[in-house]
Amino acid sequence: MSHINYVSIFAPDGSEFFVAAAGEGRPLILLHGFPLDHRLWTHQIQSLSHDFHVIAPDLRGFGKSTLGDGFSMVQLAHDCEFIRQKLAPQGPIVLGGLSMGGYVALEYWAHYSQHLCGLVLANTKPHADDPTAQAARLRMAEEVLVQGTWPTVQGMLPKLLSTTTQTSRPEVVELTRTMMAAVAPQTIAAAQRAMAQRRDFRSELPEIAVPTLVITGQEDPLAPPDATAEWAGSIPQHTFHAIPTAGHLTPLETPQEFNALLGQFTRQATS
Repeated sequence: MSHINYVSIFAPDGSEFFVAAAGEGRPLILLHGFPLDHRLWTHQIQSLSHDFHVIAPDLRGFGKSTLGDGFSMVQLAHDCEFIRQKLAPQGPIVLGGLSMGGYVALEYWAHYSQHLCGLVLANTKPHADDPTAQAARLRMAEEVLVQGTWPTVQGMLPKLLSTTTQTSRPEVVELTRTMMAAVAPQTIAAAQRAMAQRRDFRSELPEIAVPTLVITGQEDPLAPPDATAEWAGSIPQHTFHAIPTAGHLTPLETPQEFNALLGQFTRQATS
């Protein structure tokens, strides 16, 4: 394992981005989901930094990154480009995102495809929210400012981790709970509002011209394998995998299987 460097990057607007980075070589940038932080990618940073420059930021407002005045998915994509310019300015990158991070990765592709040589979409979907889902997100955005973070988000935990993980990997459950509980209520609210207004990318998937790895968990209720395989089929150069015994947090629940897929894909995309 390469030594992990923790750096703070300051944007012109005063925002501070906390980033974990390790290794050398072709850059692999990984964007975490909601409501988590860069620790989602702990196993990937440790394993894949043997071969790549692995960069895992805390997205705006999450972990140790500052929130500012809120954000959209587009703003988070711009933040990602700012971090790339600072830490990986030479050559194209492989960009991966899980769940909300996948929404950001698609926005990054829409704005900065010239910097991509590969795209990884894990446990995510290209769909915008329907009115019912939008209303639920906006309710959570209001509730969290009154109730606080953990009472508002604790019901998500069984949806994030597979039954296998919940019964046999207490350390994963505890880390997930720790990441969730640490997010400020204002960030939870901002993220829910941003996701409620996100763009629908389904009609644009055939335009993705870089190799794309699509991964989900066989037990993921939020990004079910059949539905994920269906939309992934619209991407010309896609590869799809559903990992057995994994739920919504595949890189944390089944790191060996996830790392094997991501490592092989990144080597091919950057060769």
